[in-house]
Amino acid sequence: MMRTNTRFAAAGLAVISLVAISHLTAQSIGNGDSAAGTSQQVADIPADQIRKIAGSVSPPLLVSKVEPRFSDEARAEKFMGTVVVAIIVDTNGVPQNVHVIRGVGHGLDEKALEAITQYRFRPAMENGKPVPVRVNIKVNFQIKDKSAAQ
Repeated sequence: MMRTNTRFAAAGLAVISLVAISHLTAQSIGNGDSAAGTSQQVADIPADQIRKIAGSVSPPLLVSKVEPRFSDEARAEKFMGTVVVAIIVDTNGVPQNVHVIRGVGHGLDEKALEAITQYRFRPAMENGKPVPVRVNIKVNFQIKDKSAAQ
């Protein structure tokens, strides 16, 4: 019985959507305040320098990511959910001001933050120069049960 649960939980996946990078404009957020209040890094970027992805500002491109892992708590409870994280991609393509704007708890918020802080991007560009932009990232934690697919 325990072995089945372990197999089921081990099949857990974290599906990451940079809100599909092509949809970042629709997912850009206002002032970056976090409803959940969970944060990893604080950007040293003045708010008036952060651009919106529109017009002459191209979106950042993901070049490197780390897959988030299920927390032990979520795995044990077979808990699934989607965490939404807001970040500022700085002019070097590094996530800054990483914080949860919609969490699900069960340790998954922290696992999403852990992974996203390690992402690297080709920065957003405006008139040929890198600019910081605010984007949302959705991390969908789901468990795939192989027996349910049959």
